Amino acid sequence: MIGNDFAPASLEVTAGETVTWVWEGSARHDVVGDDFRSEVQRAGTYRHTFVGEGAHHYACTLHPEMKGTVVVSAP
Repeated sequence: MIGNDFAPASLEVTAGETVTWVWEGSARHDVVGDDFRSEVQRAGTYRHTFVGEGAHHYACTLHPEMKGTVVVSAP
């Protein structure tokens, strides 16, 4: 995360891959999807392994304009 943006906002991975979000800057953020949720934090990382195919949308609950998508394809 850079400022109030997920960068990149869209990412393509293969099922079984792990995505890592890295907090950069001093703002507090979280990463919340339908089946995953990070803690609210100012610094650090959060990792999630995607197993189900399809588009997985996520957002920051503190900054609703911050949205992203991980598109998962078959291995």
